[in-house]
Amino acid sequence: MDVVCALLLGGLAVAWVVTAGEQAPGLFQGGMFAHSLACAVLIVLLAGAPDGLAGRAAGSAVPRRLGELSYSLYLWHWPIYLLLPRQEWLDGWVWTAVAAGLSLAAAVVSKAAVEDPVRRRARWTTGRRGWAALAAAVTAGAAVWAAIPQPEPGAGTVDLSRLEG
Repeated sequence: MDVVCALLLGGLAVAWVVTAGEQAPGLFQGGMFAHSLACAVLIVLLAGAPDGLAGRAAGSAVPRRLGELSYSLYLWHWPIYLLLPRQEWLDGWVWTAVAAGLSLAAAVVSKAAVEDPVRRRARWTTGRRGWAALAAAVTAGAAVWAAIPQPEPGAGTVDLSRLEG
C-alpha cells in the first residue's frame, strides 16, 4: 500500500507543479476529475492502512495541524489571493509562497482569536459583548469585500483556442 500511496502522492505533486493553474488546457476537460479521483483513491488507501508508513506520515503533526486550520484557511485564502498585488519582483512561485504564508498566518490568528474563543464560549462571545464582536466582524467583512477589485468582463475565462489545431 505504501508504494501505491507514494506513487499517487508523487503524481499529484508533479501535477500541481507542472499545471498552470486555471489556465491549464486540460484542467476542465477531465484534469480536475482525474485529480479528484486520485485524491479519493489516496484517501481510501490511507484509511485502509493507517498504520503503514504513508498512513503514519499523513497522520503526523503537520498534516493534523493543517487540518485543524483548514476552515480558517478556506476563509482567508481567497481574499488574500485577490488583494495581494502582483508586482514584478513578486510573481510566480514567490507570489504563491507569500500568499500561502499570509493565508496561513491569518488562519492561525483567526482560529486563536475568534474560532477557539467562540467554541469555548469565552466571555466576550456572549451577551452584549458577543453582539458587539459580531458587529465588528460584519463591519470588517464588509470592508474587505469592498476592497476586493471587481473583475473585468471576460476576465478569468479560459482561452480554448489553444486547444484547437
